[in-house]
Amino acid sequence: MDSLKELVEYLNFDARLDLQSVAVQNILGLTNTEKGREMLLSCPEILRQFILLCQVDSKRLAVAKDAARALINISGDEAGAKALLLISEASKCELNQRPTDNLIHVCFSFILDKDNSLTDQCCMILSNMTRPAALVDRIVSLIEKADCKWDKIVYAFAYADKYNTKGAKLHYLGPTLSNLSQSPIVRSRLMDRDLLIIHKLLPFVEYKDSLVRRGGIVGTLKNCCFDIDNHLWLLSDQVDILSHLLTEEEIGINNLKQIEVPSKYSEKFQEIDKEFLKELM
Repeated sequence: MDSLKELVEYLNFDARLDLQSVAVQNILGLTNTEKGREMLLSCPEILRQFILLCQVDSKRLAVAKDAARALINISGDEAGAKALLLISEASKCELNQRPTDNLIHVCFSFILDKDNSLTDQCCMILSNMTRPAALVDRIVSLIEKADCKWDKIVYAFAYADKYNTKGAKLHYLGPTLSNLSQSPIVRSRLMDRDLLIIHKLLPFVEYKDSLVRRGGIVGTLKNCCFDIDNHLWLLSDQVDILSHLLTEEEIGINNLKQIEVPSKYSEKFQEIDKEFLKELM
């Protein structure tokens, strides 16, 4: 524990690059084991410094990438995701302040930055952090406070090959959207009838190059079907969701129950699924 605390001074944003790099690599190694990750959770200042180190300038890109890789590993455990979320919620940084220790803001700002080299890593962090259902509403609250534009987020996802100049694919934004769409707030954003956001997601039901992206969007669309008030709109010519759901046999309307849904929604989905099929008739 004492040895970890001694490393903190070398994790400062403006520490000497050689010392900073060695310190980050040592801690990155700890995140590869469950015991190491548990040890790091007892040092929230190190977690906070790693959030900040993701934002160092391009001359320290290797450090930023190692810090992001460590955060991916840490956020993969629910306890780690909770710890990182607590730091983000407690952040005193202003909305546009950089660097910031609000990891949710960092991730979404990097996703929207066309020239960012850590976009895919941020998508993975968000996918991990939004997986525990109990954290979704708290994360959504931070997203709302940041005034994130969902049309821009989905645009970056839908046109990733052209959007990101560093070759980021943004595939893991798919499961992130699926996890976040458990929230009624996010579903209302995605189904904004003026911005036509959901339309950009529909083609990925048939996406062959990434099961992660495809599965995430199928889950997102299924969650959107929880909102009965939008059923007629989803079925109308404005969206025509049915033609996309029926294009592939394995994700046809009769097989929607095979898609994984959080247990707390399963009973509700059975009810909505019947209603959905009734409207189709």
